[in-house]
Amino acid sequence: DLTLSIYDPHVKRFDYELSGVQEALADADCVVIAVDHSEFKFMNPRQVAQVVRHKNVVDTRNALDRADWEAAGFEVKLLG
Repeated sequence: DLTLSIYDPHVKRFDYELSGVQEALADADCVVIAVDHSEFKFMNPRQVAQVVRHKNVVDTRNALDRADWEAAGFEVKLLG
């Protein structure tokens, strides 16, 4: 079973149901950063680590401080 949660603080209407940030991160196997909004750049990786199931991040915009996320135990894949 694949479950996808989508969060974007700037989008009000979308073809798929949007989640809140906490809901989108809860028990996530992988976090994908697809936009470089400041909200994502300043997420605290240690707080995120407490709610995700697996510490995997795919950063398609080079928006995160990779060293901070890796220090929090995340495997970070950079695509942008």
